[in-house]
Amino acid sequence: MGFHLACNTSLRTTLIALVLATSALAVPSQAHADPASKIYLPQVEHRELELELRGGWENVRGTAGNGAHQYVFDVGYGVTPRWFTELAVFYSKSPGAGGQIDEVKSENIVLLTEPGEHWMDVGVIAELVHNRAEGINEIEFGPLFQKEFHREQFNVNFELERELVSGARTRLGYGLQWKHRGNPRAEFGLQGFGELGDVANLGDEHAFKVGPALFGAARLASGHKLKYDGAVLIGVDGDAADTTVRFQLEYEFPM
Repeated sequence: MGFHLACNTSLRTTLIALVLATSALAVPSQAHADPASKIYLPQVEHRELELELRGGWENVRGTAGNGAHQYVFDVGYGVTPRWFTELAVFYSKSPGAGGQIDEVKSENIVLLTEPGEHWMDVGVIAELVHNRAEGINEIEFGPLFQKEFHREQFNVNFELERELVSGARTRLGYGLQWKHRGNPRAEFGLQGFGELGDVANLGDEHAFKVGPALFGAARLASGHKLKYDGAVLIGVDGDAADTTVRFQLEYEFPM
């Protein structure tokens, strides 16, 4: 009884600290759901190396050409049972412009709870971004939530983004996911991404897109794992892209 009380007290303390840290960032950057945006999970595979390729295409209202493209290559590693870190390189192409490597990002996921130990799994993501296209740096930070109920899995991400320049504003973006657990090689669900704009004026801006998603995972004869997911997202308001098609491939193996 005392152990569970201590765990719950520790969890509440951690969540309060997270809220305070998040509030401290509200010195209001340019949060936006990129074509290759993904849902981050509060999960860490200790001593496992991960190679990831993800990409996306979107058609934006009033934009000529073939739409925006983005591709991301990540290399990640589970340093400890609670800390996963990866390096991501972003290649983007805007309508009517040439493609370029525009961002390099250091991404870190830290677990605040043991998976399955509490009512909800909780983690945080902290990222340092170098925007080569604009010559500036950014920080991104926010909580990750996951809840499993019978065969359903729900994930919610919140992320604050702030450019490290004078007068920058903090903006809030989010990601949502539902997955129905069944045959692990092919599971269905939904994904959604959105933004709420400047933290100081939440609600003045909306950009939400949502649509069906497909997930899969397979363990190879070598013991390595191959995972994928993809989605077709439809913009539900005037600030979001009309259509976004995204995919994600992961190859994981122990080191």
